[in-house]
Amino acid sequence: MSYELRHVIKRNQEGIPTEKDSSLKRSLDSIAYPVALIGPLSSLDQALRIWNEQSAEGVSVVVWVVLLFTSSFWILYGIVHRERVILFGHLVWFILSTIILFEIIYFAYLVV
Repeated sequence: MSYELRHVIKRNQEGIPTEKDSSLKRSLDSIAYPVALIGPLSSLDQALRIWNEQSAEGVSVVVWVVLLFTSSFWILYGIVHRERVILFGHLVWFILSTIILFEIIYFAYLVV
């Protein structure tokens, strides 16, 4: 059982998950990958806006650096704990954060 679901699943007195809890786990597992993808894809709009306008005006480089570092941590966490959903979601975050940071640097500092 994955670490993040341990606190959600209630157990009976013998410590065995109940059938109801197992259905909760199956339900969460069935939507975990789509949810892990939806979060990072929400930043795709930012990447497209920067590219189309060829301007990074109003975009905080600090926010995207922090997102890059936090996703790096969660990638490492996912590898160490063998949590594929965490690894998957944060790899997508890492890729999109890197793209956006390159766009910010390119349009804010290199294109005059």
